[in-house]
Amino acid sequence: MKKYSKILLIAMSVFASLLNLKCKDEPTKPPPPLPDPIVSLTAEDASCTEVWLRLSVANATNPIITLTRDTTILDTLILTTSDSTIVDKWLLPSHIYTYTAQILNTPYSSIPIQARTMDTTNHSFSWQTYQLGDGSGGSTLYDVAIINDTLAYAVGRIYRNDTTFNLAKWNGQLWNLQQLLYQGHPPVIKSIFAMKDNDVWFDPWFHWNGQSFQELSIDPVLIGAGINKMWGISGSLYVVGINGFIAHYNGSSWTKMSSGTDIDLTDIYGSPDGSTVWACGWEDSRYGTYLLRYHGTTWQTAYDGTAAQFSVLDKQICGTLTTLFCIDNKKVLIGSTTGIFFAPTSTSGEAQRNTFVDTYFPGFPERLRGNSINDFFIVGYRFFIAHYNGASWQQYTNFQDDKVILRSVAQKGNLVIGVGELYDPIKSKAVIIFGKRSN
Repeated sequence: MKKYSKILLIAMSVFASLLNLKCKDEPTKPPPPLPDPIVSLTAEDASCTEVWLRLSVANATNPIITLTRDTTILDTLILTTSDSTIVDKWLLPSHIYTYTAQILNTPYSSIPIQARTMDTTNHSFSWQTYQLGDGSGGSTLYDVAIINDTLAYAVGRIYRNDTTFNLAKWNGQLWNLQQLLYQGHPPVIKSIFAMKDNDVWFDPWFHWNGQSFQELSIDPVLIGAGINKMWGISGSLYVVGINGFIAHYNGSSWTKMSSGTDIDLTDIYGSPDGSTVWACGWEDSRYGTYLLRYHGTTWQTAYDGTAAQFSVLDKQICGTLTTLFCIDNKKVLIGSTTGIFFAPTSTSGEAQRNTFVDTYFPGFPERLRGNSINDFFIVGYRFFIAHYNGASWQQYTNFQDDKVILRSVAQKGNLVIGVGELYDPIKSKAVIIFGKRSN
């Protein structure tokens, strides 16, 4: 037995020596080759004169990138993050551009992509004006909604023949005055919002269901709120008012929300998918102005005008923020006393300023609404009404009157309606301007 054990030991020793010799003879394997850089370029969005590009590079550290439009090198940049958004400006409307990104002095490039800028829209509108009320009191209209070509509503207060009306209804031919009674009285209605043709809200007090007006109970949350504007989507309704008031209706109950400010909030609007809701407001006595953003949890201050520092005016929100509007899920349009600002949903003040005919608005801006980024209106004091077609502004100056204040505007397709008042300290009349675009 000992003899066999000794033989086994010798065999194992010889095998280990051979194995060790084999390992020493094998060459060291080289490390696997690094993966090739991957350059990706996508067209995120386009207006009439700008294209938004997203550039990303994988498997490369701080690469130097050349960006080419057609045959022209637009920029050479060092990409220090995994991706970056680039805006190509001063383009032609309704034009196709081809873009390519390449790592400098290498064969690594993106697949060429194409982006088409939007076409401009028509400035040509024919106009009619109306005055409602008999001058016996302070008649005014605060808001308007277009349902279709033959139905629109304007709300406010109108005095005629010792009767107070709070609703003007357009039937395609005429404006007819109506009363919506709350507990037997016609309250002043300051805002209207139509989610659908059969889902229209007149302040939180009345609702049109397609068949009849419903008088709603006032939730204690809303008492004394001083509501200025509403916006909603799919049964979810938001309201804003004085002293930073914000409340939300979820389809069955109201909840007051913290805005983080006591500045009067003048406007609210959300993205088409409802993922982001925006509010803005201002207060002249304290020179305060705010832009608020809601992503479904809490309201955050996206921009605080009381604390802002402006280094580059055209790239930073500034002025008094009075109104806003969402065209898509990526941007918000903000109306300010210094112009219109196009801001991304991630903004903390960054935005691109669109000036009005190289200067400021001739009247204090009150409301901004429209169809798209190349088709919207803004209205305000001094009978100010102007249209942006994606590349240029058109102000309709034949209506200028220092005594007329347009407080709101609505646009749907080729129809636009602005509402307000012909101001008098005691005997104001309500004013409507009705525009129809020629094809």
